[in-house]
Amino acid sequence: TQIFADDKLIFICMLLLTIAIAAWFLNISYKYSLVYFFMFDNPEWSTIDCMRESRRMMKGHKWQLFVLDLTFIGWLLLCILIIPILWVEPYIKMSHAVFYDELLGIGTVDTDSAKLNGFIPAV
Repeated sequence: TQIFADDKLIFICMLLLTIAIAAWFLNISYKYSLVYFFMFDNPEWSTIDCMRESRRMMKGHKWQLFVLDLTFIGWLLLCILIIPILWVEPYIKMSHAVFYDELLGIGTVDTDSAKLNGFIPAV
């Protein structure tokens, strides 16, 4: 029985270590998730500059991107059964691009100026 108790302890330690490594990996991947967008928008920037800016922009927004990615779990499960990933992956990438635009403030609409310019009818 002593051997099985040690096995349980080893299993729990390995499980906790796996969770810690996965959390660290997710933190790093979300921290640098905007690098490609910065490289595309600013070709004159170095890779280090893009990484630095991505790290700065994602501070306080990693959870939002994580939740956005969680919304695609159903689609990814459908990819296993029915829909090819070829149709879902562009949808995910476009959602990340919209997330990037929202962080930069490009995707938001200033409703006050839009009303003044006649784009949104005043109520």
